[in-house]
Amino acid sequence: MNPTTDTPNLAETVARLTPKPFTLVTGQRGTLFAVPDGYSIDTDAKLEKLEPAPYRKTGCLKFSTAESFAEYVNAHKTPETRLYAMVNHESTTCPLRIVAIFNEHQPIAQSTDSIAGWRDFRAEFIPASSYEWRTWNKKNKEGFSQFDFAVFLEDNNKDIHKPDDAASWPSGIDMLSMARELEINSDKSFKSAVRTQSGGMALTFVDNDDAATAERMDAFNKFAIGIPVFWQDQGYVITARLRYRQKAGALMFFYELVRPDLTVDDAVTKLLAKVEEQVSIKTLFVQNGTEV
Repeated sequence: MNPTTDTPNLAETVARLTPKPFTLVTGQRGTLFAVPDGYSIDTDAKLEKLEPAPYRKTGCLKFSTAESFAEYVNAHKTPETRLYAMVNHESTTCPLRIVAIFNEHQPIAQSTDSIAGWRDFRAEFIPASSYEWRTWNKKNKEGFSQFDFAVFLEDNNKDIHKPDDAASWPSGIDMLSMARELEINSDKSFKSAVRTQSGGMALTFVDNDDAATAERMDAFNKFAIGIPVFWQDQGYVITARLRYRQKAGALMFFYELVRPDLTVDDAVTKLLAKVEEQVSIKTLFVQNGTEV
C-alpha cells in the first residue's frame, strides 16, 4: 500500500460513509437540519442566551397608574402597536383593563399581505378601584343590624356628601348623629310608619319604662356619597336609598346605590380618553374576558 496516496483516500471514504448532520431545507423562515444519532443541535432560543442582547423585545409589564403606562408605551410604541380595552361595569375590583401590544400583526396596506407579529411584547394597565368604591359596593343592599349600621356610618362618615342643590338631604354630621342615636337607642322598642304617597318613612322609638314618652327619629330615605371609582382619581356623587326591614323582631337597615354602573361608565370613558391623549393611539374595545 502506498502511504502517500492510499491514506487520504481512506480518510475521505470514512468521512463520506459516517453519518453527520446536513441541511434539508433553507428558507426565509429558517433552516431544517437532519441530525443523526450521536449529534445534537442547539436552537436559536438557546443560543440567544449567549448573546450580549436578545434578538427582539419580549415580556409584559403591568402598571398601576395611567402616567407610568403612557410613558412606557411612548418609549416602545411602533406603527404596529395597538391598545385593547376590556370593561366590566359590574366588577367593583377590576372594572377596566388596558393592554398595549407592541409587536402586533401588521395591517394589510396597499393590497399586500399583512405580516404576522409575535404579539409577545406588551404592557398592561389595570387601574385599581378605590378603597371607598370597594367598601360601599361591597355593602350595597346588604343588611345591617342597628349597631353594625351605626359603626359603618361612623367609619365611613367622610364619604357622605350633601349636594348643594339638595338642602333637605342629610350631611355627614346629620348621618353621624343618626348613627349615634341608633346605637344609644338600640335597646328600645320601635314602631314604623311608611308614607306610600311620598315614599318617605319614619321610625318612632318608645322607651320601655315610659311608654308616654316618644322619641322620634327620621330615617332619611335618600343620602349621597362622594367617592372615586379608581385609586387617586376624581370623586363622583352617587345617590343612595336608605331602607329598613323588620326581621325576627329586630330592625335591619340597608342601602341601595342608584345605578353605580353609570358612574363606572363615566370614569372608564374619562380614563381611556386620558390614556389615548397621552399615547396618541386609539383604543379598541374587546369583549370582557377575551384573551388578547
